[in-house]
Amino acid sequence: METVDRKELMRKNIRNYFKNYADSVGLTEKSRVISENFIEQDFYFNSRVIMVYMPLADEVNVIPIIQHALKNGKKIVVPKCDTNKSIIKPIEVQDIEKDLVEGFASILEPHKEVFFDPDKIDLIIVPGRAFDENGCRLGRGKGYYDKFLRNNNKSLKVGVAFEFQIVKELDKCEHDVFMDYLITESRVLNFKH
Repeated sequence: METVDRKELMRKNIRNYFKNYADSVGLTEKSRVISENFIEQDFYFNSRVIMVYMPLADEVNVIPIIQHALKNGKKIVVPKCDTNKSIIKPIEVQDIEKDLVEGFASILEPHKEVFFDPDKIDLIIVPGRAFDENGCRLGRGKGYYDKFLRNNNKSLKVGVAFEFQIVKELDKCEHDVFMDYLITESRVLNFKH
């Protein structure tokens, strides 16, 4: 089976898992624990500017991280999808209630068009369909994050996922970007050492 086919099968399996088991596996509580694990890390404490995704129902709910960061004087940057170019553009938000509207694929994104300099982002919280134990990420297949992360070498890349999204090893492609850290409800994996 080709790499592309195996990746699509992995995406399908994860989608089905969320569909069939999401209510029974306590995702709300697991998201809360992941957020707490994240906030306890030195890299969070030391960061001033954090780029964070707006979660869908089948992703780790990172809203508590956003709220904690804003309350503690950190800048929050949220991606806005440019579907014409298949890229994401970072935009600062100061109030997640007022500064966001439903955008591409029903994802909340900033309604402003004032782009934030990616070189000033200290830390990027990265969603994924799956991650492996080496820090490789499998996205949704559109390549938005891969393109953005490839062009952003200065920022720390931290994947967040539920433990059932972690596999031993994913098939790799040359465009894949590896995480520096991965946080689940039960562990913090450090790939920087």
